[in-house]
Amino acid sequence: MTTTSQNLVKVALKKSHTHAGTTYEEGKEIVVSQLDADWLASNAIGEVVPGEKEAEAENQGPPRGKAKT
Repeated sequence: MTTTSQNLVKVALKKSHTHAGTTYEEGKEIVVSQLDADWLASNAIGEVVPGEKEAEAENQGPPRGKAKT
């Protein structure tokens, strides 16, 4: 899936999860697209970190969840 513009949010993982080929442990905070964050939340894998703004999330390192072009 290719997108041109996505809102990025920080998610705290409730359990171990592999995202974009990298395994993250429970409690790790990762930056993902809003769509991925919604999926993680609906599957009880993670929850959005309250108060995080898109600009703050982007400054946390390379965005995760974006398709490579």
